[in-house]
Amino acid sequence: MTTASSLDNARTKTLRHYRSSTILRIIFWFIAVSLGLIQAWVTRFAMNPDGVSYLDIGDGFWRGDLRLLLNGYWSPLYGFLLGLAMKILKPTAYWEFPVVHLVNFLIYLLALLSFDLFLREFIKSRTRNLDSGLPEHLWLTIGYLLFISSSLLMINLEIVSPDMCVAACIYLAAALLLRIRANPQQKSNFIFLGVVLGFGYLSKTVMFPLAFVILAASFIMARGWRRANRTSLLALIVFLAIAAPLILALSWSKRRPTFGESGKLNYVWEVNQIPKYVHWHGEPATSGAPKHPTRKIFDQPAIYEFATPSPGSYPPWFDPSYWYDGAKITFDLRRQLDVLSHGSLVCLSGFVDLAGNLFALLFLLLAMNRRRWSLRQMASSSWFLLLLALVALLMYSMVFVSTRYIASFEVLLWFSIFSGLQTGRPRSRRWFDYLAVCLAIVFVFSVQTQPPFSETVHNFLQNKSEPAPDQLKIADALIKMGIQPGDKVASLGGALFPHWYRLARVQIVAEAPGGQNAVRQFRQATPADREQILRLFAQTGARALIAEMVPRGQDLDGWQRIADTDAWVYFLHDR
Repeated sequence: MTTASSLDNARTKTLRHYRSSTILRIIFWFIAVSLGLIQAWVTRFAMNPDGVSYLDIGDGFWRGDLRLLLNGYWSPLYGFLLGLAMKILKPTAYWEFPVVHLVNFLIYLLALLSFDLFLREFIKSRTRNLDSGLPEHLWLTIGYLLFISSSLLMINLEIVSPDMCVAACIYLAAALLLRIRANPQQKSNFIFLGVVLGFGYLSKTVMFPLAFVILAASFIMARGWRRANRTSLLALIVFLAIAAPLILALSWSKRRPTFGESGKLNYVWEVNQIPKYVHWHGEPATSGAPKHPTRKIFDQPAIYEFATPSPGSYPPWFDPSYWYDGAKITFDLRRQLDVLSHGSLVCLSGFVDLAGNLFALLFLLLAMNRRRWSLRQMASSSWFLLLLALVALLMYSMVFVSTRYIASFEVLLWFSIFSGLQTGRPRSRRWFDYLAVCLAIVFVFSVQTQPPFSETVHNFLQNKSEPAPDQLKIADALIKMGIQPGDKVASLGGALFPHWYRLARVQIVAEAPGGQNAVRQFRQATPADREQILRLFAQTGARALIAEMVPRGQDLDGWQRIADTDAWVYFLHDR
């Protein structure tokens, strides 16, 4: 009788625990989905140069031009997904960028699913440990707050980039490593790991070297040399089967072995400090000689022509590896240490400042609750998470660090640190744990920390969208003024950051970069020089010259204002 009663009590306790965990998950899922949706909606008209290139890649692929996926700088998967969305939904120019942010939101949901799987596996692994350090409800709270903060603060849905895809792959890979550690005999986990790493590489080039770090960790956790050889080799084969076609195609197109050029280009931009992004012409002398640079056709303002051979709405940024072919990496120890120092500070800042020092405070509060932190405990339970995070942070620190690049790795780093907590003696006070969690939630939703989700809620209630769709107005007005999709146009002031040409479906074939300074130089030139500049622009095949910043008070003869924006157009067809 006593045994039956004890079993009933245990079942009741387990059921109550399951229900409370499920309710907590539902609450955090609702918060994560709601805040992500609000952020995606508020930033629905936002676009950045990378996004335009990915859209062009996707359009080209779904038109049947598979060559556009062979881009030395941009990985193909994200562009493929954007192109698929455009093909299915066929949005107008007004809805094109909102559809892009819909795709971003769907990838965010995939990352949330991936993180949820990782969190479940992590909690299971802690439960199998005699000393889990924290109860499940605390792990759930810490985990989801980490995900929401990192995803909406460090990556965010405004930027059109594949970084959320990378985060989803990292969380899935971490979950599979936990499964492999628990059950190294299960071959399907290794197969799935190879698939995840393969798609991670198709999302972003940096995942290729990181894949071997993850495969090495799986080899170690397979426990047993023969078994590790067989199963890890299986994961490697699957990974290479997915990655090899792109690697071989890129190597063939570049006439040299390569798995992507983004790392090299960022190194020469950030460490060697050659001119960034566009219009490199061999300066400084030690940087190499460009094999096919953009053509400079005028000196002041500097004007460049690039009508052929690279495709895309803005060819210099469609595939920077083409225009920078010939750049050489030179090693400078002092410069490398400077970049490493700066990158490490950015990583540390992102780690400590995540959600306003929230997790540093939460860790201290939980540790104070009669717990102790053990380096040995952390190393034994989460060494592979720590290894992956530190290797990734080191790789980025040596070249260039942006918070959206490192968000998922800093989440893993925090999990590693929290995993070192052990229950102390005497028993910790439950109310103190709840107090720590409540303070953490207050921090997350505090206006003082300015996290993106509180800002987006404020903007949503104020019916405020950022940025305003002036680029759409320019595109619509140009079409009404006679510009047709497929036309070639030129830019006075530079076309790297505007994106009206993408919405108008025209191609930039020449530009005078430099923003307001280039416009001012043009307006201050002699009439003969202005006439020559306009004639040179016309000779590039451009039908019109667009300037987004025309100095006030200048003679605007021949120029027409584009709608109610600050942009102006000069038609070149008579020259």
